[in-house]
Amino acid sequence: MPAFVVEALVAHRAAGYGQPAIDGLVFTGPQGSPLDVDNFRNRQWAQAVKHASLEGFRIHDLRHTCASLAIAAGADVKVLQRMLGHASAAMTLDLYGHLMPGQAEAVAERLDAAARGTAKSKNSTRAKRAHGTSAVDHPEQPHLPLPGLHEWRRWDSNPRPSGCKPDALAN
Repeated sequence: MPAFVVEALVAHRAAGYGQPAIDGLVFTGPQGSPLDVDNFRNRQWAQAVKHASLEGFRIHDLRHTCASLAIAAGADVKVLQRMLGHASAAMTLDLYGHLMPGQAEAVAERLDAAARGTAKSKNSTRAKRAHGTSAVDHPEQPHLPLPGLHEWRRWDSNPRPSGCKPDALAN
């Protein structure tokens, strides 16, 4: 969760809103009970979107906005899948893949750099174009150097049973 969201939630709770328990409600009705979705939508949401000139903007649209912003920030598909609670990354890609243009070009550039043994940064010109103004590294993933072609055997992503010799599979 981004720090600015944590800070906003802490301030919200400090102002006396929500329930104090770790698993308590963040947003409650006037008596501290769970929100009634229909009441909230009709009494607060509708007025807020009208005031913001966003008529037709649904509560669920906030979820799509969050996903779109995460993609623009460089979120990995698996991270996005877990964040949204989707059953599979394929579902996430089906819904949001159109928001990821140019990523194939950025991957091709990194593969080219690996093949030449010149591991370029994700912040190359092509990657910047693909992701907007800057490409974002993913801090939750360890940064591994991109090996040249002669080193690919060390980075084998297709493990074999112990005792199996890779050259024996070539025949």
